[in-house]
Formats: sequence, C-alpha cells, structure tokens
Amino acid sequence: MKKVFVILVACGISQAAQLENWRLPYYDAAARMALLESSPSGMFWDNLESSAPWGNRLWPDSSRLALNHWHFEPSYGASFSNLPYIDGKKLYWYLDALNEIRFRNLLVRQTLDVDSRYSQDPLYFWKQDRGAAGRIEEAYAQLDWNWGMFRFGRLKRNWGPFIDRSLILSAHPHTYDATELQFHSSLFEFRHLFAAFPYAKSGLDTDTESRTNRYLTAHSLNIMLGSWVTVGVTETVLFPRADGFPDLQYLNPFSVYTVTNTNGEGSGNLMLGLQWKVHPFLKEVELLGQINFDDFQVDNEKIGDQEPMHWGGDFGVRWIDPVPVKWNHVVSAEYTRMSRWIYTVNNAGADRGERYLYNRKSLGYEFNDGDRMEVSGLVAGDDHWLAELGVISTRKGPTGLRTRWSEHEAYSETGENRTLGYRDEPPFSDRDSIEHSIDIFLEGRAYVRDFAEAGFRVSNCWIKNKDNAPTGGYAYEPRVEFFLAVHFSDFFVPLPE
Repeated sequence: MKKVFVILVACGISQAAQLENWRLPYYDAAARMALLESSPSGMFWDNLESSAPWGNRLWPDSSRLALNHWHFEPSYGASFSNLPYIDGKKLYWYLDALNEIRFRNLLVRQTLDVDSRYSQDPLYFWKQDRGAAGRIEEAYAQLDWNWGMFRFGRLKRNWGPFIDRSLILSAHPHTYDATELQFHSSLFEFRHLFAAFPYAKSGLDTDTESRTNRYLTAHSLNIMLGSWVTVGVTETVLFPRADGFPDLQYLNPFSVYTVTNTNGEGSGNLMLGLQWKVHPFLKEVELLGQINFDDFQVDNEKIGDQEPMHWGGDFGVRWIDPVPVKWNHVVSAEYTRMSRWIYTVNNAGADRGERYLYNRKSLGYEFNDGDRMEVSGLVAGDDHWLAELGVISTRKGPTGLRTRWSEHEAYSETGENRTLGYRDEPPFSDRDSIEHSIDIFLEGRAYVRDFAEAGFRVSNCWIKNKDNAPTGGYAYEPRVEFFLAVHFSDFFVPLPE
C-alpha cells in the first residue's frame, strides 16, 4: 500500500521556488536537518536526490537516474484562500512539468511553470491576455565530469548556504540565460557564472527605459575543512554597456572584481559576499550564514564618491536532534537584516540600469530596508510525516529596490557640506512608517506517491502600519489556504547505454 506523508512547513514571507519541482518542501526539510546537500561545499543547490528520512518512497531513485534515461513529471494543482491572491481572486490554478534526458555525462533539463495569477502580476511582462500564461523556468544542458561540470541555458539557482534564498545571487528573479562553470576537489569548490540581460528586457530596469545591454558576472570560491567548516567568498558585478563587447576583465573568472571595480578599471554595481557553514563544537549544531557588501568602499569621504558601504546579513543556527527521540528533528533560529539602500544606486546609475535587478526583481534578497526573524521547530517521523511550528517577525521600511537615492545638491563654495540622504540609516525604532508583522504559522501537506497531494496552511498574522501607512496599532489578519494537486512521477524510459 502506498503511504501518505503529512507535511507541516512554514508560512510567512514567500521565498522563491527552487529547482521548479513539486518536491521542494520535502527537499528543503531534508536539507535543514542536514540529511541532504546538493554540492560538495553545500553552498550551491543543483539537483534533487534521494535522502533520509523518506528514501525512494518520495524521491526518485538516484541509481536509476544515474543511468541513461528520459524522465517526465507533470503536476497540476489549485489553491483556495480566504484572502485574495495577487490576481485579486481567492482561487488560482497552476501547472508544472519537468522533462529530463540523460545520456552518459550529458544532462538536458526543462521545467515549465504555468500560473493563473500571471494574468494580473505586475512583474510578469509577457502575454497576459490569454487563458494560460507561463514561463520556461529552466532549460539547460549540463556536461559533468569527475571534478566539475559546465552548464548552459536558462538557470534558477541560489548561491549560498540557504536552500530557499540568497543575499547575493538568488532564485528570486525571473530566470535568465547564462553559462556556469564549476570545479571542485575535497578541499574547495569554485563556480563562475556569466549572464546577459538584453536591452529588450533590460529597459525595464533603467529609469530611462533605455535600450542598454546589461550583464551579470559572478564567481565564488568555497573552502571545505573536512565536514566541520566551510567558508567562502562570492563576487558579482552587474554592469551596463550601450554597445560593444562587455569588459574582458569581468569575463575573466580568475580576476578579483573587488579590486577591478574599486580601482576604476571597470564600472558597475559590485556585490561582495561572505558565506559559511560551521559546526562549532558538536556535529549536531550548525552555524550558517551570508553577509553581502554593496559597493565595497576603501574611502567614502571623497567629494563625488561618498556612498557608504551598505550591507545585508543572513544568519542561522540549527540544533539537529537535541531531544533523544526516534524522529529526525531540528530546532532553528534565523535572522536577516537588509540595509535601507542595498542594491540601489545613484541617479546616474539608475538611468543606466545599475540597480541589482532583473525585470524589476532583485537578483539577491527579495527586499531591502527591512529585517526578518524566524524561530521554529521541525520534526520528521517514521517515513510518514513531517511537522513544523514557529514564529516569524518581519519589519519593512518604505524604501524599495527601485527607490532613487536622496541627493540634495547643497554645496558651499568650497565644495563641502553636501547632504546625502543615502548616507542616512536611522534605526527602525526612530521611523514611524515601518510595517511590522508577527506570524504564528502552521502548514499541512499530505502526499500519495505518483498520484496526488493535498494540504492546508494556517497563518495567524498581526500587522502594524500595513503598506507603511501608520495605523497606530496591530490588526489581526488570519489566512487559511487549502490546495490539491495531482502528479505522475513514474514516466521513466531507459535509453541505451
């Protein structure tokens, strides 16, 4: 008899869907319990693989997927909520499909995402006047070898220790076409990515809607000291070019972008990130996180170049199996803090399209000018169920990813006494318009292999200053959501070896 899995996972601020596969909630839970990592360093999230505690009852058979094959998984579902979705309706439907072909060391993979909410989504810029609107979320070819891989096509990946988010390069924006190169050994993992944002789409990210080509380059080096310590550094640069070939020093995976950008050899919006996963004393305790520095500065006192170094931090601590019971479980606390002006640029940079955006969605974390703290406990039991209960506190200021810097041209005759609004970062306690929400969450998910899944989400939210409009107190906004989906996972055709 096929078993049923009941899943309880977090609600609150939604994070970007990783790998565009309906198994994501299960995959995320296994990773949080340190039962799964998707790359040698654990800082990149690539492929779905079998993992405890569910085994092959839930995951595809890894040994079978390693053989030459054609694999196809369709999924169709609908969701109903007591509060409207982004399209103003309380019911929406979606269709997902995964298609994968492997022949020896070559993998070709596509994922389709169709969603009825796209018809009213202001950040969906394609055909919205038809019965179905969707996107090819992933479409790439990947060549693997013993010490690395090369991937080309449409990608959706997080770079960092958290599966569902990243401050510096995340799966939050609409997907983009890029090349990605990886090398690794038992000591290190290195990645390099280069993407082009053509003017037809890049105009959405410039204040002048100019026909400017924009490019993203990124590389990351992570050092693994056994299974106890992983630390790494990531550099990215988003830079525009009105015409001509992009700067070769940014195409060079071995260049140090921080020096190149700071020294004026190249221009663009530089992000410097540090990430880590550390077991400080016990193997069961894990510290993980990421810090992002926007436009690393050596000296910010020079007239005309007085931007301070804005930053964001994402910190987590997890204690795996702290109680002597037979079920896998984890207790965790996570805190994210984003500067008021991170990812943004000055007026001239906004015209050129140097904000850290793609199609008006952040290439890193989904918002700036805010913070978020979550405390939760998660339990997985006997190959049947998983449960999570927790509290989320979120604060969000009015500054957005497309906010212009406040530049007040107040020079004296000597060129001094210039007041620059973007140098001001007042604490949340001194600002009257901060939106603050407290969410006690619970979600249930039941899964029958190869047939269907059903679930619900209950969110008890108290919100103050909603949409940054002062309200003087907290308003209770409960949300209850139900969903039902059908899928088929056993379409598998072996190919000749």
